[in-house]
This record gives sequence, structure tokens and C-alpha cells, in this order.
Amino acid sequence: MSMGRLIITEQEKKDILDKYRDDTDPKILTYLRRHCPVSEISHEFFKGMHYVLIDDKTHIVERNKKYLVGKIYNFISDDFPDYDEKIVRRTIKKFLDLIVTN
Repeated sequence: MSMGRLIITEQEKKDILDKYRDDTDPKILTYLRRHCPVSEISHEFFKGMHYVLIDDKTHIVERNKKYLVGKIYNFISDDFPDYDEKIVRRTIKKFLDLIVTN
């Protein structure tokens, strides 16, 4: 079982990102890119693992999407009190999918 980078075609990548077309916010996405740094660590056993730093703790992005959405939402929700929770969560999901698909 490989835990490495997800191999997808350009069309599959486009399909994944198209589902977020109407219900995400670019301001929140920019905030996430600035405040949740992403790193990719390659190792002999784990090639291309993505990590995101949330509240001074590093988390693996692959296979932790549901957990990370809640974790990031709790981390940033005070900064976006006037935004609908659905929009914030969808934007976080888009952010995580952008990490995995790039």
C-alpha cells in the first residue's frame, strides 16, 4: 500500500476543483495559504507526503481531510465570524484538495 503522491490526470484534477466553483471564498483561500504553510517531504518509504502546519503542529494531509477540515475551521473561525460556516468549510476542503492535486 503506497502512501505517496496521488497520481491523477489533468481532467481528473479539473473535475475535483470544479466542484468548488460556486461556494468558496478567495479571501479565505488566500488567508489559508498565508497562515497554514504546506511542505512536502520525500523519504525512501514515503515519497511526496504533504504536511500542513496548523496552530504550530504539523499534520499529514493525505487521508486526513475530514479531520483537518475541522481542525483548520476551529483555528480560523474567529477570524471570519461573518462568513457562513458552509462557505468556510468548503474553502478549507478546496485548499486541501489543491495541496493533494498539485
